Amino acid sequence: MKIIQLKIIVFILINIGYFYGCSATKGRVPPSPDRSGKDISITMDSIKSESSEIISTPPRFNPVSDLMYRRRWDKALESLKTAVYMDTMDRLFLAGYANMKMENYSTAESLFAILFSMEYDLNDWVTFFLMKSAFHNDDYKLAYQLSLTSGGVPGYENEMMDIRWRSLWEMGQKKQAMNILDSLYKAGVIDKWDYTYNKAICLKDTGNYSEARNKLNYILKNLLGNRNFCGYVISAADRLSEMENLTDYEIKLLAETYYYCEHWGEALKWFKEIDDEKMSSRLRYFQARCRLKIYNYSDALKEFQQLLAEQSYDRSSLWWQIGYCHRKLNNYQSALTAQDSALEYCNNSITRVNILREKIFLGRDLNDWNLIAKASKDLARADAGGSDGSIGMIWSAIGYIQSQQLDSAITVIRKYRKLFSDKEYQDELSYWESRILRFMGDTVAADSILQILSEQPRHNLFVWLARQQFGDTLLPPDKFVEFLPIEMDSLYNSARDIIEEKFGKKIVQLPENSLMNKAERLAQLGLMDLARVIYSDLEGSNAFPKDIFTKLELWRYYYSLRLYSLAAKKGSSICSKFDDPPLEILRLNYITPFPECVNKYARRENVNPLFIYSVMTRESYFDVYARSWANARGLMQFIPKTAREVAGWLNIQHFKLIMLYDYDICIQLGAKLLSELLSRRNNTAFALAEYNAGNVPVDKWTIFCPDTNDYILCTELIDYRQTRIFAKKIMGYYWLYNWLYKDRYY
Repeated sequence: MKIIQLKIIVFILINIGYFYGCSATKGRVPPSPDRSGKDISITMDSIKSESSEIISTPPRFNPVSDLMYRRRWDKALESLKTAVYMDTMDRLFLAGYANMKMENYSTAESLFAILFSMEYDLNDWVTFFLMKSAFHNDDYKLAYQLSLTSGGVPGYENEMMDIRWRSLWEMGQKKQAMNILDSLYKAGVIDKWDYTYNKAICLKDTGNYSEARNKLNYILKNLLGNRNFCGYVISAADRLSEMENLTDYEIKLLAETYYYCEHWGEALKWFKEIDDEKMSSRLRYFQARCRLKIYNYSDALKEFQQLLAEQSYDRSSLWWQIGYCHRKLNNYQSALTAQDSALEYCNNSITRVNILREKIFLGRDLNDWNLIAKASKDLARADAGGSDGSIGMIWSAIGYIQSQQLDSAITVIRKYRKLFSDKEYQDELSYWESRILRFMGDTVAADSILQILSEQPRHNLFVWLARQQFGDTLLPPDKFVEFLPIEMDSLYNSARDIIEEKFGKKIVQLPENSLMNKAERLAQLGLMDLARVIYSDLEGSNAFPKDIFTKLELWRYYYSLRLYSLAAKKGSSICSKFDDPPLEILRLNYITPFPECVNKYARRENVNPLFIYSVMTRESYFDVYARSWANARGLMQFIPKTAREVAGWLNIQHFKLIMLYDYDICIQLGAKLLSELLSRRNNTAFALAEYNAGNVPVDKWTIFCPDTNDYILCTELIDYRQTRIFAKKIMGYYWLYNWLYKDRYY
């Protein structure tokens, strides 16, 4: 009887629009909780779903859960109307969640309210989402009451506490809200800077401007120059800037805050507010740097020169910036003279590295390979063992090669390579040493180095190039080749055979606990972000044994739930147990998820499917919901501008950025963009460089590269360190994927 009653409710909700993301009435939508504060339960009998009442047994991932997994909330709501194969309470839960994600909070609140009084295995999440929906629906009293009872939702405890005090604040109980905020800080629930910022806002909104200013000043003063906290600092600065009658100290603090957080235009605005007599040479230097950063090189140059004439600031830094401005203004000889002067006065290692990099850029602009070689060699010495030093050594060798000084090129590598301990970088140096020896005509010595390199238990680009030299591997196909995926159980069984051969036989079972069961339920419903938080907590609490057999079981478990990034991490951990992991073990790390999508779009765009996987590995490590500091999103890491452009090429209607978390859409966009770039650049290195950095810098790098048919040379000469590493890593992965799955082409 209860199931019939619940199904009638769902039928009514479908017909009045609840499963479409809209409500049938304005304002509060019944059934709603009692607002009296005495009882927040639904005034209807608790309803328990019975499996015998489900019309058909759902597969592990049904169409609705797949749409939820892809964050296609609107389509999921539409599909839920006819999802009779699903448990009725699951349908209500997913409808509420989808509406909440679409910010239809009134509808979401009503749907979660129905579930709230039922015996549902995910009731902790129902309570939490009801609280969250009520808060965003301005139902602060209910949100506060639920915050007192909500618990057991891993990873969201801080959000619950935040809603608790904010609900009181919105209800007008501001003193009590601030008391709760104080208690949360004392209990260690929120960190110092989050507390200080929120306390300042509360004080400001209650008219306690003096105390609010003190706290905002405290944040800016103590976090000045710490870029890890730029979010807090900029928010605090924005709030402080709204206040009246700012002191001279506060104006200077605002200017420096925006400067260190690289908000150049805003910083310049506040520097102009400082009286001239109170502008120290240091602040004037910062002001000139702001002008430089907004491309006003002429005015910046004048300010730097004025400071130099007054001898009121570090001469090395001033000459460095003067040289930079001259280069940007195409005054190359003046730029070179300035950088030489900067080196003459320099006694700071960091500044020296910056000056030498600027000399290299001068050499690039002038196409002066001798200047590049010498400045790069100095950079290798100045930053011995560091990232700038490593590229300095490569650029120095290339500079000497291009200026026909092969003896100097080989000397640089042999003399300075001992300063660098990274094995991957040593492989790169070995490749270039063999290449220089071949230019010198010593093929025997060159082949000897490559032979040793080819035998290394690593799989970077340069090891693969060495293996190719001896016929141990072939170049990956550069066009579409049908890829036949390997079933998960086959991967698992092959790996288990290898592991048992090395470590012996062992039967293990994953531990059973209610939290893990709930995580699995959430994953099966397509709510991967909720499930991942639980698994992360379980991993962090050492809920799983650390032996290799348990890791293999977890690999299969995560893979079966389509938690591919977690599976790949387990695969990587398993690989670390082998000095030279065999093919069957490496496949656990370098996986091939979503093969139907990858093959489909690779075929359409004439791109090798394994090239797509290589990019995916580097970009997101198979995390469907990956989001970078640069706001790149999804498996293939698209920034918004590029995503919209490529979606336009494909005529994807009503494209929204959330679609980048849809693996089908993101793979489709990635395949299209890679195809376009490979066709346009006709060079794998530059295609990957443009994928990472955009077309403007790549156009410059293309002009600078002396042989655009030599993709290794072009890769090494990429200006941006991140892009250079990106291209080399992906090309290495491409070789590796081709080797791992060469028997899967047909």
